Amino acid sequence: MAMQLLSNPLLIILLLIGIGIPVSLAARFFELKGLQVWLPFSIIVAIGTGPIEGFIVAAVIMFVSFIVKPYPPATLGVMLAFLLITLFSLQFFPIGQNNFVFYAMLATLIYLSAVNIALAFIYPDVKTALLFFAFGIPISFVLYNYIGWTVVKLLKAAPLF
Repeated sequence: MAMQLLSNPLLIILLLIGIGIPVSLAARFFELKGLQVWLPFSIIVAIGTGPIEGFIVAAVIMFVSFIVKPYPPATLGVMLAFLLITLFSLQFFPIGQNNFVFYAMLATLIYLSAVNIALAFIYPDVKTALLFFAFGIPISFVLYNYIGWTVVKLLKAAPLF
């Protein structure tokens, strides 16, 4: 029964959003800047189905977090713009089981670097940038390493619609 449910990519995407929203809200509530699961979830979904689906996963989680506890809209805009570029760039890499973690981490590192450099020009807050790296990189690595390729295979196994 559980495997039948996990064979539907739409349910997997909704499950990731359902996990991502409370984690994101808890991180915002407890001021754990950098504790973000939307980035690895969106990269996993983008590799498994496509960049638009990955972007939707991240955007939904980020918008709910933004509505509950707002932060500057420019921050949200910069983060979403760089995320879209990152997710579309993943299409140009030959990602397979053997190199999935490498390319996913490469995308994560490039995204975090680009966003933090761009945001430094808007809000010079070095502490927050360092927290994004301190939390974002290990959390992303753990998610990619332990559930990433399994979720990608499940997403690729059946058409989304």
